[in-house]
Amino acid sequence: MENVLAGAQARPPLRKVSLEAIKAVWDGLSSHLAETLRSGKGMATDIGTFGYHMDYVDLGNQKKTQLTAVFELSEAFARHFHLRRRKQPAGLSSQIPVRKLNVMAISSKSAQPHETVRQVLKQL
Repeated sequence: MENVLAGAQARPPLRKVSLEAIKAVWDGLSSHLAETLRSGKGMATDIGTFGYHMDYVDLGNQKKTQLTAVFELSEAFARHFHLRRRKQPAGLSSQIPVRKLNVMAISSKSAQPHETVRQVLKQL
């Protein structure tokens, strides 16, 4: 992970941003994503969408809902980097809300300025 963050720092838009700030933004992003998923919602990013697939399981005398974590790669991201998108057997459930990436929440969690967070996310 250190190599990825150091590689991002080497790009011209982030040369003036410290490695500690980049790590803080990464930790803030991870924390925000985990918090969103724990709340039972999904999150859409430029890379793809993190969310859940919902299955209804019939146990005979009762029915239960089973959630399975799913990541769907963005078609635009895959096309840009010439990646193949394999169809997953279970896609995202349309019944579970998906939020967009919240830069202000990540800025708050990472204690970094809004513009720094935006630059780091764009380069990562």
